[in-house]
Amino acid sequence: MARELTDYERQYQEDLERAQALSLESLALEQFKNKRLQELNAVKNKNVSVARTPSMNETDSSRPQSNPRPRPGPSGGNQSSSLLAPPPQTSRKNFSSYDSPDLISFANPPTSTDNIIEFCNKQTYSNNSITTFPSATNSLQHYSYRPQMTSYISNAFTPVQQHQVWYKPGNNGNYSPSSNLGTPVNMQAPIFQASSSFNRAISAPALPPKNQHRTPPPLVLPSSRSTAAVVQLRSAPKPSGPDLIDLAHVEDTSSVRVSILQEFDPILSSGEYSSLRTISPECAIDDCASVCGSVYDEYDPYDIYTGSGNNSMADPLYAAVVKSESTPQSPPPLPPRERIVGRVTGKLNLLDCVRRAEEKINRDSDLRAFYNMVKGVRNKYHYKDVDTNMGLVISPMVNYEYREGISIKLCVYPDFDGADISKPINFTCDVNCSIEHVTLQLMCNLEAPSKDKYTLKVWGCNEYLVPITLLKDYEYVHTCIKLEEDVLLTLIPDSKVDKSFARTLQDDSRDKDLTFEDVVPNDTTIHISYDNLVILLETVESEMKKLEDASSQMENCSNSTAMPSLQPLKVIQSVKCIINLMGNLCTLDLTVAVEELQRVCKVFLSLREKNMTFSETISSICNRIRISIQNLIEMYSQTFKVDFEVKKSLSHPEPPKYVPDISDSLVIRVCAIYRPHIDWKHDSFMVAAQIYHGTRPIGHPVLSTLCIKTEKDQLWPARIIFDHWFEMDDVPISSLARESRLKLVIYGRTVEAPEGNDGQSEPKYTQVEIGWASVQFFNYEGVMVHGNVILSIWPPESQFLHGAPPPFGTHPVPDHPMMDIQIAGLSKAEFPKVPPDLITNVVKGDFHSLDQSTQQQLNDICEQDMLYRLPPVIREVLWEKRHYLYHIPEALPKVLLAAHSWEYACLPDLHGMLHAWTPLKPIQALQLLLPTFPDLEVRKMAIHWISGLSNDELIDYIPQLVVALRHETYENSSLAQFLLDRALRSPRFAHHLFWLLSHTLPGSNPQNTFAELSEKEEITLGEVRHHRRMKLMLRSLLAICGEALRTCFLSQQLLVKDLNDIAEAVKKTKESQRTTVLHNRLRVVDANLNDNPTSLPLSPTLKVAGVQVKSCFYFPSYTLPLKISFLDPKETVISAIYKVGDDLQQDMLTLQMVRLMDKLWLNKGLDLKMVSFVCVPTGKKKGMIEMVTNAETLRKIQVEHGLTGSFKDKPIAEWLAKHNPSELEYQRAVENFTASCAGYCVVTYILGICDRHNDNIMLKTSGHLFHIDFGKFLGDAQMFGNFKRDRAPFVLTSDMAYVINGGDRPSEKFHKFVDLCCQAFNIIRDNANLFLYLFTLMASSGICGMTPESVAYLHNALLPNMSNPEAAAFFARLIESSLKSWFTQFNFFLHNLAQMKFSSDHDEGSLLTFVPKRYSMATDGKLVHVQVVSYKKRYDPDKYYVYVLRVSRAGDKSYMEIQRTYKEFCELHQKLCIYFPLAKLHR
Repeated sequence: MARELTDYERQYQEDLERAQALSLESLALEQFKNKRLQELNAVKNKNVSVARTPSMNETDSSRPQSNPRPRPGPSGGNQSSSLLAPPPQTSRKNFSSYDSPDLISFANPPTSTDNIIEFCNKQTYSNNSITTFPSATNSLQHYSYRPQMTSYISNAFTPVQQHQVWYKPGNNGNYSPSSNLGTPVNMQAPIFQASSSFNRAISAPALPPKNQHRTPPPLVLPSSRSTAAVVQLRSAPKPSGPDLIDLAHVEDTSSVRVSILQEFDPILSSGEYSSLRTISPECAIDDCASVCGSVYDEYDPYDIYTGSGNNSMADPLYAAVVKSESTPQSPPPLPPRERIVGRVTGKLNLLDCVRRAEEKINRDSDLRAFYNMVKGVRNKYHYKDVDTNMGLVISPMVNYEYREGISIKLCVYPDFDGADISKPINFTCDVNCSIEHVTLQLMCNLEAPSKDKYTLKVWGCNEYLVPITLLKDYEYVHTCIKLEEDVLLTLIPDSKVDKSFARTLQDDSRDKDLTFEDVVPNDTTIHISYDNLVILLETVESEMKKLEDASSQMENCSNSTAMPSLQPLKVIQSVKCIINLMGNLCTLDLTVAVEELQRVCKVFLSLREKNMTFSETISSICNRIRISIQNLIEMYSQTFKVDFEVKKSLSHPEPPKYVPDISDSLVIRVCAIYRPHIDWKHDSFMVAAQIYHGTRPIGHPVLSTLCIKTEKDQLWPARIIFDHWFEMDDVPISSLARESRLKLVIYGRTVEAPEGNDGQSEPKYTQVEIGWASVQFFNYEGVMVHGNVILSIWPPESQFLHGAPPPFGTHPVPDHPMMDIQIAGLSKAEFPKVPPDLITNVVKGDFHSLDQSTQQQLNDICEQDMLYRLPPVIREVLWEKRHYLYHIPEALPKVLLAAHSWEYACLPDLHGMLHAWTPLKPIQALQLLLPTFPDLEVRKMAIHWISGLSNDELIDYIPQLVVALRHETYENSSLAQFLLDRALRSPRFAHHLFWLLSHTLPGSNPQNTFAELSEKEEITLGEVRHHRRMKLMLRSLLAICGEALRTCFLSQQLLVKDLNDIAEAVKKTKESQRTTVLHNRLRVVDANLNDNPTSLPLSPTLKVAGVQVKSCFYFPSYTLPLKISFLDPKETVISAIYKVGDDLQQDMLTLQMVRLMDKLWLNKGLDLKMVSFVCVPTGKKKGMIEMVTNAETLRKIQVEHGLTGSFKDKPIAEWLAKHNPSELEYQRAVENFTASCAGYCVVTYILGICDRHNDNIMLKTSGHLFHIDFGKFLGDAQMFGNFKRDRAPFVLTSDMAYVINGGDRPSEKFHKFVDLCCQAFNIIRDNANLFLYLFTLMASSGICGMTPESVAYLHNALLPNMSNPEAAAFFARLIESSLKSWFTQFNFFLHNLAQMKFSSDHDEGSLLTFVPKRYSMATDGKLVHVQVVSYKKRYDPDKYYVYVLRVSRAGDKSYMEIQRTYKEFCELHQKLCIYFPLAKLHR
């Protein structure tokens, strides 16, 4: 007996310790345990040692170090479970203060120990019944909850505040005031349903032994259409003693081991899938798969970027559809309890229901708010405000640290009255010298008139230097130091400063009257006009009036010969005209009504409606037709741009009801798909519905029944009729978030042909996604969408998980498929706003009061990169301890993603936490602009933090900010306001914003209409959904930027249009005439620029006033890019490349990353001499590229040594030595080459730059190596058939190593090169989150190659699981692998062969490798004399000689001296022999 009691006590102690970790009332359980132990000791007269748990008043700092909160599951050994901070007290919905206290209380525990014991002794459990507590009828009614209904738990740090109202409750709401709204915990109510009689027996199961493992019962998924999820708790045998909770082991293999404490623990309540709790907590499977092991599902918010899910888009819709292949389809649920459209009393007249539409601004609340926002932003800035309206561009500034004693050479051109601008002054000064000091020194040296004030600007562009700054503060000065060039400046008086971009008084006056049409694009393509509609409606009314009169006459006519005939055909034809006019949108209600009219007219008096005459029957059906037409007109006017609308009824407006008050589940009807695509030739079709909040699925997906397409007949057009009701039981309307949306994915199913002759085998199906539709549940004003809605169906490639649904009126293509759905709900269901006083009530926990183990765990979680997949248990710990993490900025995004729900009840806690959190750095806040964070307040706060960046810093991230506009729920957003605000402050920012918006839109004037699109204009359907938003932003920018800047932008558009026409003309012209056509067309451009100078798209400061036509040519490549030599007003040449045929968005993104990496390295004191250039896409597969001067491709350098020059070691070294003849110059070139080669090795590896042949690698004469043409990146390797051309990690060949080592033997210099690579690689790894932010934002940009696999490639390339020493060793092995790879040089050789064939096809074989340019007597003059006048000795590093030639041309009195080597003479002789084989040439 003693042994049995000892085992019982030991088992009791173990189970009680587990219960304490899960219970919300550990104090009550501790008191009960002590009382029980006293009784046992009195009976046995034996001391039993029981470990005391910390009381509720003890702090974490007084406890021993412990692990995080244990989860239900097996535990090893005899290790005891340790506790976390005491759980907060709770407050239930509808909890009455007079309810009796129960043992597992959801309010406050009893304060007296005697009361607890007395109360517990009164309770008994039975297998067949449950003894209710006092006031059981009232208390149990509170437990009839639906899934995902949340309530708040009061914080453990603050007292409970009762009866604090969150919002104005509705008339019929069942939502009661909650307690303590300051720091709520998002929890789910227990999921069981009590009937009115409460006769369902619910008994507590026995807790199993700690280390016992059982085979888990099968996981049964609940039906998505069930009315409620029921948690069945198996009953245990009645205890033999007086124990309230019998913790003894019960040998019941059929029982499901789930404790009552676990089921009632709000922290264990699942946010979405709590109905799955039928798995044993002790099952020996992975914890991630155990539903009862954590409240969280396996949802990964970044699955859409990493592709780490079990399906292509990590989307439950796909899994649901695949599962449906083997699951029999259940019949559709019954229609909703409430009718959407009530019965209309009295006769309806269609002409009285339709009117001309009011102004567009009054119809769309989102556009109205956007227009008001634009006006507000513009009115903030006055033209006299010097800080925001300087009208000039300050040269970009940086913050780099330089070594002491670094000097630079300044070359300053004076440009004031009396000065000779052709005679610059040169001097050397320290980089730490101020601009003001330099200006004063120049004024003294140049004897400038003292009456004027002077300013320094960059030579060749209108970028000005601020007097109070230093030379080292400017990016231009740093570039000159890096490229070892002189700093060229101009000294001008302030009167000559170009302030042409400034807004004027006239701009302010005009913009005060900014009209709605100035901002919102005026689409002139009206599908149906009001006048045409009225004509059709008059026809319908006239024909129905005739039909009704005829039915009345027939009913009253007694003479059969005089009886008029019924002719419903004219009514049907007039209805079909309306349907045809509205694009064959034939609703089901209209179809049913017309068919009923046809049927009734055929049978005449044999069929009548009950208690109705025949004429009344006809009138009733006609009225139904009118109602259906009215609904069709209303849906059509919401979907398309029309000038009419349906009149709203003003009688008895319904009072608004708030969404939290509506406990009904969401009910949606999918009616039909109209205008199905001609290529949809599947056997059957199906629709899957899923609710999303951001990228997170809410609830379970539901599927429709399989339907077939109804082909076009004489009566109706082709349709796919579903007529299916979706009742989403697990998503009550009250649980919808403000930004939640509905996604409907259409699948086509095709029966596969059976294999062999076995006709007995089951048929196999192939399912493919053919389109999707989406709708936002709440409009901009927070009113829930209800009734019938027509949605456009978008192609699968348009990524439905990214961003909000396309707004009404946005369509992929004309005559596209459309879907008719019906949302059941109240007409005035509104999402209330959170009162500001609730947001400020936040209490922060002391992080250091947690035990060391918990602190370390939380720190480790926060240090993980953004794509790290947090297990559900870790996410739960993060959420439970969120109040201790307010001081860690980087923890905020992870905590927000760990939130259980974003319904209204949770918003005070979430928004309060957001405002109380330590501000994120601007770069960190970029993450909050991802579509995974759809909450409006979160995105608003992110913009507030990002606004801390200066204009120059913000330009580095502007491509991502423009793409983030696509993720905004509404047109009017904080991000849109922020971008327009900065555009008014900075002309440079406005310039970049203009071209980023323009290139995403089609047409040469994208701010206007789509009407001018050419036949070859390529439009990606995935981009069309964003066109309206981009066009709104572009038109707003042009409307408020001022006349001067607007004129500059429009003239740039004209220049780009002319260059595009020239490029197309050159492609269409024969090769022999291309140069002539190019020059003739450029002369027209030159004349236009002479009359109207403008800026280049490359920069607003590059003013051009002409073109140097003779020096322009085209490159003989596949796309035939144009090299254009523009002239600035000072006749300085500005070279640029205009390219048509390649998507330059990849180049733009890659060069952005190169500049950011270079800035990170420079901030750490590592200068890798990186050379980058500007690339501006100006449209679809077209754009302008800055041309780097004094540079040559690696191929042309290598082929100087023959076709096999890529296999030789000396070509690069000899080329550098030729352009750097002195030893000091050569050593500097080698240093530049080593540093830049190291930098681009790191860049090309991390970004996965592919297609790296020797024509895509260039070398400046100063030794700077850089890459071009980034059309293949992020692991998208170039293929040659099935042959992968890029096999080495990056390009590092033997001729490069020859330059680095200074010979063909390894040296210490190469070790320095490896150290540079490893150091640079680890600096990027330390800032890995920055690049993950930027690339995940660009994932929805539509750039070719930006896929989930590409983001995962970048993440893996950064080696997130390695330390810095391990990563350095890994990269050193990559260097060794690349250097040993012979395939890179072989790839170069293959490219040489291909280019030789391409050159011969284009008659380029006559070009010399050392002079790859075509000369002619027409352009360059006739050679009359060539003489070798001398020779010179050179070292490269070996000694060789060059010959000096003196060349004279006809008509030119001067001569030119050039240098040629013996090898070059040999090449010339070989070319002459080939092209003039009969000529006698000297050897």
